[in-house]
Amino acid sequence: MKLQVLPLSQEAFSAYGDVIETQQRDFFHINNGLVERYHDLALVEILDQDRTLISINRAQPANLPLIIHELERHPLGTQAFIPMKGEVFCGGRGVR
Repeated sequence: MKLQVLPLSQEAFSAYGDVIETQQRDFFHINNGLVERYHDLALVEILDQDRTLISINRAQPANLPLIIHELERHPLGTQAFIPMKGEVFCGGRGVR
């Protein structure tokens, strides 16, 4: 069997689902302009549940020391923090 390898694109993949990407997608700024939010990038089908969103937030590195003026809490949802380009980041005790 021979398979033809094609570049991944939303158009080419549309019969199977969504391609989650930021290229050529609209965004808006959040967190005092430090974050670009690419909102609601894919359809997530979950039976009998509230609507689920997949968004990508591209943040600028913060200057240290960081002074926090506002802290968000999301009691009805979850978030995942994933280094998209393999960057190293840390949080909690021992942050340097």
